[in-house]
Amino acid sequence: MLPFLLTLLLAHAPCAPTDGTVVCGCKQGSPTACEALRVSDPKKAAEIEQAVAKAEPSPTQPQTQQAQSGQTTVPPPYKSIEELLRPGGRLIGTGGSSSKIRIIKGGLQDAEKLFEQLSGSGTRVTGTSYPGPLVRLPNGGSVGLRSSSTSGPPTIDVTVQGIGIREIKFIP
Repeated sequence: MLPFLLTLLLAHAPCAPTDGTVVCGCKQGSPTACEALRVSDPKKAAEIEQAVAKAEPSPTQPQTQQAQSGQTTVPPPYKSIEELLRPGGRLIGTGGSSSKIRIIKGGLQDAEKLFEQLSGSGTRVTGTSYPGPLVRLPNGGSVGLRSSSTSGPPTIDVTVQGIGIREIKFIP
């Protein structure tokens, strides 16, 4: 298993629009997502492992040459929800109308990027009235993305015990 995870960290496989969050998370090198995928869809996990093996850098191509080509072969390390929402132990963004509402400078693309990072190892929830993608996390919490909210901006709803954030609003 360790060689597979190391391979994932060394080769960055792009996500397809049809990939679920677990598949995409595994392609991006999330060990938690890969473990979840091995349990839920071993065949898909094997496909990703084969694709990553093909994408491995050639042993004859030195690392310095890869770096000079301007291509990054190492994705950023996987971050937990707590690391993403409380970097260094401090809540992200600035306080909104309450301490559980955080304000971040950005737009919909920034909200989508953070949502994908937060939901990487979760399971998409369907059949709800939630007005956007909603993901149930392995820890029992959930994250959801609304492209707009009552107050206007794109918003990520967070239901994760112990984090101290209920909403993240992205204001240009």
